[in-house]
Amino acid sequence: MNWFDINKIDYKTYVISENKHYEKTNIYFLIGKNFNVCIDSGMGLHKIGHVLDKIDNKERRVITTHSHWDHIGNHDEFDEVYFHKNAKDLLKTGELTTLEVIRQEIVKDIDKKYIPKEFEIDTYKPYDGRNGLVVEDGDIIDQGDRQLEIIHTPGHTIDSISIFEKETGYLFVGDFLYSGPLYCRSDNNDPNAYYTSLEKLLRKNYEITKILSAHYDPDLGKDYIAKTFELLKKAKEDRKLEKGSGNYKYKDMEIIL
Repeated sequence: MNWFDINKIDYKTYVISENKHYEKTNIYFLIGKNFNVCIDSGMGLHKIGHVLDKIDNKERRVITTHSHWDHIGNHDEFDEVYFHKNAKDLLKTGELTTLEVIRQEIVKDIDKKYIPKEFEIDTYKPYDGRNGLVVEDGDIIDQGDRQLEIIHTPGHTIDSISIFEKETGYLFVGDFLYSGPLYCRSDNNDPNAYYTSLEKLLRKNYEITKILSAHYDPDLGKDYIAKTFELLKKAKEDRKLEKGSGNYKYKDMEIIL
């Protein structure tokens, strides 16, 4: 039974989704001239390397949008791993989520038929940053025919990055944005950093054709940054943009603080 749902965005860009898990994680696979790039690698319950090789079997690299466990589970299957400099300690220490919680979450509410026989929950460990390559705001990863710009967009976590491809107008936002209410109440979240990061992304708004999220519906629609910023701006004006202020709604958007 297939764990991954594979769909084309265009002839050289794929979204590979883990829809049978409640997280509904999206992994993006970008075919390049010199090497291929995944944006995140999923949770690691099922290995993804053989799936990618069937699509295109060039050298593969992975860009980490942030250090949460459900996006780094298959990093060991890549020739090179990129992550923001703020991720280095987070990955090493596992600070964002304890190993005990990760082991519970990875199999939570999954039909047993989808759990591989070889998967050992008691020995599962997420990627720890070993041999990774640090990227910073403004860096370009050049696939030969595709240039991927790294944009530091803290808010969801301090190491969150978005990846922008100017040629196509695709903006890959990881967990920075996703469909539904924007949760901003955990220790990892920072609502004011969200506000600043959205301001930064708005400067590119006219170039963006798709906003592609790491969870749920992949394509958020090109106006999603502006709509989310409008929500946070209104919350800030009302002095509600702080943790503990509860649910804040504006128009058809909601933030949970």
